[in-house]
Amino acid sequence: MKEAIGTKNQWKPEYYNQTASFVAKYGEGLFPLLRAKENECILDLGCGTGKHAHEIALAGASVIGIDASQHMIKKAKESYPHLEFRTGNGEDFQLERKVDAVFSNAALHWMKRPERVISSVNRCLKTGGRFVGEMGSKGNVASIIQALYQALEEYGIEKKEIYNPWYFPSVGEYTTLLEQGGFEVCYVSSFVRPTELAKENEGIKGWIANFAGDFLAPVDESVQGEVVKRVESIAREHLYENEKWIADYKRLRFLAIKK
Repeated sequence: MKEAIGTKNQWKPEYYNQTASFVAKYGEGLFPLLRAKENECILDLGCGTGKHAHEIALAGASVIGIDASQHMIKKAKESYPHLEFRTGNGEDFQLERKVDAVFSNAALHWMKRPERVISSVNRCLKTGGRFVGEMGSKGNVASIIQALYQALEEYGIEKKEIYNPWYFPSVGEYTTLLEQGGFEVCYVSSFVRPTELAKENEGIKGWIANFAGDFLAPVDESVQGEVVKRVESIAREHLYENEKWIADYKRLRFLAIKK
């Protein structure tokens, strides 16, 4: 789900599929934790354009995909008309039936009220159901965020956390929230994953276009291009090497069971 309360990021499904394929690729690493089984019902929370929902369904599971972006859901329905997709808010959603598992890749960090997300997930899961997810961890894309704030400041825009649409918790923080939310945490890990931004992604420029629209919200459209170029200039020292952009990703991955 690529939107949180208050986010102004505008999702463009076609551009996203063309330039951010690495999101789905890395998300496949969650499948061994999920272990989808035939005849299970699984919720893909923050399903985006539906690729993972489709792959989970290939295991014989019934899949429901939820995303806050109407544009993403429309694309998912067009691409996989045999699956069920619906627009919904990850911080407050309900299902008509209990599911065996909830899967979420690269979406939970867009939901800035994690207690509400965990509560909603708990309500929709059967007892013993699995909550499997990967999200940005504390320190994720720190160099990019710093470059964004510095560029904004240079253009006279005061640093405000409201421009940052993400929630990147530490392992301890998120483990505690899961336990307080009625889950037993069976596995949790935080790891560094430098992520190459392919040339077709236009480096940092394309990354910002996909994911960091909120930072540009206070910038007049006439100078947004200049601000992005300045972000590139600042970030180049830390993230550009051998003619490649390498984003400083840090991820949090977990498996939790509803008590």
